[in-house]
Amino acid sequence: MTLRWRAATFLELSRALLGDDQLAAEHAATLLALLLPATVDPVLTLFDGRPASAPVERWIAEHLWRPELAGGAHRAACQTIINAWLFGPREGMQKVDVADASRAETRRAEAWYRGRFWKYVQAHAPGVSGGYFGHWSYPPDAELRPTRPESRGDDGEGKS
Repeated sequence: MTLRWRAATFLELSRALLGDDQLAAEHAATLLALLLPATVDPVLTLFDGRPASAPVERWIAEHLWRPELAGGAHRAACQTIINAWLFGPREGMQKVDVADASRAETRRAEAWYRGRFWKYVQAHAPGVSGGYFGHWSYPPDAELRPTRPESRGDDGEGKS
């Protein structure tokens, strides 16, 4: 599996696992570069080989999410991918490259800041305010706020 193909598969699987089609391809590449290949590659290979006609969510539930599969390794890999998108890779989830430690630290900080959790809960990521205290007392940036049903003119069900 080439790096580009692997990144596209990682992004597609990630979007399905999180139910979020707004996940960015460039951030997927950053996360994938930080995660341990031994953890995610087997799941990416399985996911890439699924039948095109299979509904994605159902296929994931039947072939990756069940705890009895591969001694729970597939489910654990999916959980690692979900956690990486929500909060960025943490200790034990990522590659350790001593020669490139400062760049890896920068990438981890970017992954933390761009973690989807902050968008989902409509908050700023702590520790990225440049030293300013009280950052959380302000409302989130506009791009962090989801569209509310009342702002769309319907009741959230697509009905007016």
